[in-house]
Amino acid sequence: MNIINFISDCYANELKIALDENIKRQTWQEVKNLSTEINRHCGYINLLSRKYFIQWLNLVCNINITDTNNIIDYITIWEFINGNAINVNNNRLVLIPTETQDRVSISIPKEWLKIPEWVGSYYVIVGVNLEENYLDFWGYINYDNLQENGETDNLNHTVNLPYECLETDLNLMALEYEYSWENIPQVSPLKCLSPQIQKNLITELENSFFPRLSLDFSDWLSLVSIADARYKLYSHRQSISLGDLLKNKTENILRKGWQSLQDFIKDNFETDFDLKMSPAFRSISPQEGLNVLVKNDNYGQILEILNTIPNWQIRENLQQEFIRVLVDLINNTNDEEILWSSVFALESLQANHSLCSKGYGKLINFNEENKNYGLLINILPRNFGQISIFVRVSVLSNEDNLPESLSLKILDENEDLFQAIISEKGDNTIQYKFWADEGETFKIQVSCNNNYIEDTFKV
Repeated sequence: MNIINFISDCYANELKIALDENIKRQTWQEVKNLSTEINRHCGYINLLSRKYFIQWLNLVCNINITDTNNIIDYITIWEFINGNAINVNNNRLVLIPTETQDRVSISIPKEWLKIPEWVGSYYVIVGVNLEENYLDFWGYINYDNLQENGETDNLNHTVNLPYECLETDLNLMALEYEYSWENIPQVSPLKCLSPQIQKNLITELENSFFPRLSLDFSDWLSLVSIADARYKLYSHRQSISLGDLLKNKTENILRKGWQSLQDFIKDNFETDFDLKMSPAFRSISPQEGLNVLVKNDNYGQILEILNTIPNWQIRENLQQEFIRVLVDLINNTNDEEILWSSVFALESLQANHSLCSKGYGKLINFNEENKNYGLLINILPRNFGQISIFVRVSVLSNEDNLPESLSLKILDENEDLFQAIISEKGDNTIQYKFWADEGETFKIQVSCNNNYIEDTFKV
């Protein structure tokens, strides 16, 4: 089906295409798994440009190009690099979208000029104006002219091309198709990377904000040109989906060094370490405690009783009453302290109850006297797509304390600080409870002595 709606109110030879809202929505869904808002936006404008340009080519050149490549091939490129390539018979066109409205120069990532499988016969610059809802094809240039007229930026690994070097009438490129486009240029082969070197580089780049600027560029070119290595690097950088964890899809979180909380506690905590939310309250009997929970009029005492339940030996005839009260508290409270105390109390009585949380732990180390600490996360689904989240950093032994000024930070998807908890002298645990809405992304960062570890999560 023809999706092109040309905009006629423009200069001669200028090609403007209006964007369709349905296609925009569909395109956004296809790129939503990229790891950051910036990368998702890069993927979005690239995929929009790609879809419309293929439609335009099919229309004006009377050909039938179908985009048969798996979308993940493009996604793994847009995680790191702007641009995408379209193969037409024995030729290749490289699209470079830009959102700047100032037609002075264009920056083209050098990957599109150096990687043999990516190099194009022609480079097409696509202006993307989301505010006014159209694509504006600025023009094109062939490989040789780009090399001759472009200025290399070795710091950012781009070639910067003056706008006036573009041929602005894309119809000429379509006309040239009838007489055969220029062949794909032959460029120097890249150096080979052994599987072990690939693995080492992927590990090195896992938490880098700008991976293409973090390596020797020749190493980067070789690494990113290998589809399997690029996919592994992309996968390592993906946010951990809380929705997947609630469905027991744990491949991504396990790959990032996490374990189920039960396994983590068994493997790393000393057997006598007491991982409780607060000191236990043991001066009343289970029956008296149950009466207080049912009465539900003393907040402080309710919390103490909830945190004591895992330590009580509760008779079987009382357990079901406790479970009923705890389920009622979990379903009806808006207080995060009551919620998580009730959840952990319920887990101590019936570990497979549907209202039990999903928990995971990760070993962290800041090269401080070789000491390890535990980063723990528990999640619980709530109403309206919300998920309650409980994050802790804890020592692993009763003999230890957290180092002073260790920080647990929650960052939003724009890397802005949402909350920070700082350890003080004598602390063995710091923690924070919050909830997030469906679709939100957040980052957990733990830092100490100028070192940090972090993971990104998506609700």
